[in-house]
Amino acid sequence: MSKYDDLDARTELEQTIAQDLEAAFKKRGFQIKHNGTTTSSAPGGVPDIEVWNSNTVITFEVTKRKGAQQDSELNSIRDHLQRTQANNPNKQCFCVFVSPETAYRMIEGIRDYNRQRASEGKKDLKILPLCFDTLELYLNRLIESDAALYPVSDFLKVFEHFNDFVDDLRIRKLVLQEVF
Repeated sequence: MSKYDDLDARTELEQTIAQDLEAAFKKRGFQIKHNGTTTSSAPGGVPDIEVWNSNTVITFEVTKRKGAQQDSELNSIRDHLQRTQANNPNKQCFCVFVSPETAYRMIEGIRDYNRQRASEGKKDLKILPLCFDTLELYLNRLIESDAALYPVSDFLKVFEHFNDFVDDLRIRKLVLQEVF
């Protein structure tokens, strides 16, 4: 069980993940912005959390929804990613979808979206689903390590393996292989 599982989705979840992202990514030269407040989650129409440097933007879309409830998330994730690219035309843009567990239909939708971007010749504009446990493992390792270890470029390599996004366990294995 992840530390994120029991957090209130409106007042704690995005805020805690944003703090963890800042502790992990800031020392690696990235800036972090949570688009919500200390007492509310990000409003619709904007990514929940944005992490960027001079070359890359990674948005994080965070939810506690499970199963079929996740179906409605994919359209807004795609819209946010495309808007992020439009606002950052000289940067590579990616999105991480974070949830307690990723529903099969959500993984299929993400994989189809990523395949379409690849068929268009795009190396970025990909979505990576991460369950709470895998995100926590990744961020803890970055937080606890020297900034020279575990560069974010290794994490971005996971997006290239979108055809292997089958379930949360296999995605965790990809993170372990590419990053650690």
